[in-house]
Amino acid sequence: MGIKKPDTSTMTIRGAIQQLKKETLDLNHRIQRKNVWKPNQCQLLISSILENVKIPGIVIVEENGIRYAIDGKQRITTTTDFFENKFCLSDDIDYFEDVDFEELESEEPITIQDIVGRKYEDLPQAIKNKLQKFEFKLDVYKDLTDEQIRKLYKRYNGGTLLTKMELIRANANADVMKFINELSGCEFLQNKISISDSQRNRFLDEDIALQILSILINGYTEGIGTKELDKLVLKFNKEGIREDIRDIVKNTTEYLDKAIPIKEKFMKKLNISIVFYIAQRAINDEVEPLKFGGFLQDFFINEPEDYFFASGAGSAKKENVKIRIDEMNKYYDENIKTAKKFVMPEIKQKVTNKKGRPSKVEPVQNNPQENPIVLAASGSQS
Repeated sequence: MGIKKPDTSTMTIRGAIQQLKKETLDLNHRIQRKNVWKPNQCQLLISSILENVKIPGIVIVEENGIRYAIDGKQRITTTTDFFENKFCLSDDIDYFEDVDFEELESEEPITIQDIVGRKYEDLPQAIKNKLQKFEFKLDVYKDLTDEQIRKLYKRYNGGTLLTKMELIRANANADVMKFINELSGCEFLQNKISISDSQRNRFLDEDIALQILSILINGYTEGIGTKELDKLVLKFNKEGIREDIRDIVKNTTEYLDKAIPIKEKFMKKLNISIVFYIAQRAINDEVEPLKFGGFLQDFFINEPEDYFFASGAGSAKKENVKIRIDEMNKYYDENIKTAKKFVMPEIKQKVTNKKGRPSKVEPVQNNPQENPIVLAASGSQS
């Protein structure tokens, strides 16, 4: 069945806030991007509304009585955040030079100085009234298949610079995205890997999750670049994700979460899928988790030259994936039996002078009796 013509309607900013609270409007459809607008973009949208600049409409997909915004999420989020006083308007008067103050219904004259740098709650009532009267134009699509929703998303976002991962997500069906979200949201990938919040906003954690799945299924017979991951998603769409794969992923992430008690710098995107692959050997060999964590620390301190060079440009190519797996396998064969347990880093303690100002920093060795993680790491089990 083809895509039916959308229903059209409007929605005020207050209306959006109410629908979000009632959960009849959802900004986090499984294919949606996260909040990526910068502060100046948010400020520019509010000033554009005040200047009567036409704002693009919102594209809605209705599923099971819930409306999902598949285009316009950033615009809704920005305006509702402003109404909830989460950011200030720009203090640059150029943002407001075309505001028509004469159209405002106000007993007292209003100038640019009454607007710049202010939160919503601090604006003159006439400005608040103007914002409250603003309406988004809505196009509401109903009864769409997953494939049709993905098509709409890519069409409407065609003029936006989507990341490669965002395009891959747009190709994934609901079941595949659910599993990727579960994997990227596990304790290990949430708390032990070295990526920033901004990288998570661009779905780097989900990119890593797909690389893990690719190496688990293909080993080094395939690369782990964008083309290969997109191909893997399409395969999952068609065949589903096997239960044994789901079990291995669950067991290995839980094992690694125990093996690496804290966030480690070496646990970056480049290394995670390789570590995941070798961790399966350690599980099969019944290596105690903290001992495997110590092995990883030692490996990355003494990183083999071939592993290093295969980690540069083109690291996702299958030949470089193979080199990195082979190098870590070789190091495992030679060192796992004598590997020490994971070593916690030194904790630095600030020392203050009589005036309460920092004078110097002294390293303090961890006391296993005071730190349960260190106590576990220094235990007698092997």
